[in-house]
Amino acid sequence: MYWSLDEEGTLCVSGSGKMPNYACGTNPLPPWHEIRSMIRQVEIGYGITELGIRAFEDCRNLETVYLPDSVRRIHSGCFYGCTKLEDICTAEETAYRFIYDDTEESEKAGWMAKQRVVFGINSFYAVPWALHRWGLYYISEGRLMAGFSQEQSIVIPEGVETIGKFAFSGMPVREVKFPESLCRIESFAFESTGICELYFPENLRYAGYGAFAGSALKKAVFPVSYCRDMELDPGVFAGTAVHLPVRWKRNMPSIYEIAACSCGLTGFSRLFLREKKATASKGVIGIPLLHTGRAVFSRIRRGGVLICIRWDEELKKVSEVKSFRWNREYELAEVYIMHPCYGEDENTERVSLRSDSCTYLDEDDIICSFQDAVDQEQIQSGKLRVSSHAEEEWFRSSDRGNFGGSLEFEILEHWLKQHPA
Repeated sequence: MYWSLDEEGTLCVSGSGKMPNYACGTNPLPPWHEIRSMIRQVEIGYGITELGIRAFEDCRNLETVYLPDSVRRIHSGCFYGCTKLEDICTAEETAYRFIYDDTEESEKAGWMAKQRVVFGINSFYAVPWALHRWGLYYISEGRLMAGFSQEQSIVIPEGVETIGKFAFSGMPVREVKFPESLCRIESFAFESTGICELYFPENLRYAGYGAFAGSALKKAVFPVSYCRDMELDPGVFAGTAVHLPVRWKRNMPSIYEIAACSCGLTGFSRLFLREKKATASKGVIGIPLLHTGRAVFSRIRRGGVLICIRWDEELKKVSEVKSFRWNREYELAEVYIMHPCYGEDENTERVSLRSDSCTYLDEDDIICSFQDAVDQEQIQSGKLRVSSHAEEEWFRSSDRGNFGGSLEFEILEHWLKQHPA
C-alpha cells in the first residue's frame, strides 16, 4: 500500500488487496495519524479490496471519500468520528450492508447491484453521510443493528423488536428509551456505554450475554412479568453495579471473560501460575521464586495462548503486555511484547498498544524475557524468577488465532476499567 497527501488535503491511497487493520500490535495507528486533521478528501485506488479497522478514525475535517469498484469491505471503526464526512462517492450504484445483517433483504435486487459493500461495527459512527442515508439507525425488518448519532440520549423507535449485537457498543450513550415493541436485546448491544439507568418494556423476553457489560449501569427496572417470562443471561450486567436476582447469579462471568467473548474466543480464563512445591535458590534468601518457564512452556505446547499484563504499582500504569504461544513451524515458543501508549491527557480509556518485539524462545530461556531483579545465575539459568503476583495478571485462551493484537487489546481495555489510576 502507498499513500500521499497533497497541499489541498487530498489523501491518495493505492495498492492491492486488504488495507492493514490499525488497532494494535504491528499497526497500532495508520501512517497518516499525526496529520489526520489536514485530510479533507480521500481517494482509494482501484485494487484495494478492504478498508482497515480505524483507518480514518477521527479525521474530523474529512468531507469526501472516493471508493473504487474493487472495495468490498469497510471494517469496524473505519470512519469513526468523521463528523464532516458528507459524501462517499462510487463509480457504480452501490448497496451497503451491515456485517450482521443476515435478513432476506440482503438478497433482494438492491443488494444484488453490481457494487456491494459490507461495513462493520461503528464504521460510520457520527458520520453525516450515514445519517442522510439511513437516519439515526440502521434497521432491517424490525431489527436495529447500528446507530450513527452522537446524541447521548436516544429513543429507539416503535416497531423495533430486536437490538442487535454490538449495535451501540462503546458509544457515549447515557440514556436510552426502549419501545414497547422491543422483545430482544442481543449480546454486547450496549457494552461499555455510559447508561446509568434502564427501564425495560413489558414485551422484553430476552437479554443476551454481556448486553450491558462494562457500562455505567447502576439501576435496572423490569416489568412485573419478567421473573416468569424473561430469559436473562447471567452475564448481561457483568462489570456493572447492578446485582442480578439469585436465580441468575450462578456462573457470573468476569469482565475479562466478557472481553474474550467479544473477540469470539473459546476456552478463555484467568490463570494462576503456581508450582506444586516451593522452589529454593542458592544465595537468594526471603524472595519467593517460581519455576515459571516450565509452567508457561507446558501450557503453550498444548495449544494455548498465555497473556500477561504487568503494571508499575508506583506509576499506576500498565508497563507491558506479553503473549506466549507455540510456533509449530519453528518448534519454538513465540513471545510477543507490547507496550501501552497513553494519550497526552493520560486518559486511560484511550490507551493503545505499541508492538515492541516478537521473540522465539525455548524452554530454558523463555522466562528470561522477564527482566526481574534476581541474581544473574538464576537469570542465566532461564528457569527461575521473582514471584511478583501483586504486579501482574495472567490469562489463557484455547484460540491461537487471536495472538499478537486483538485479544491483548480487548483484555487491556477491560483491565484498565477495573483498575483505574
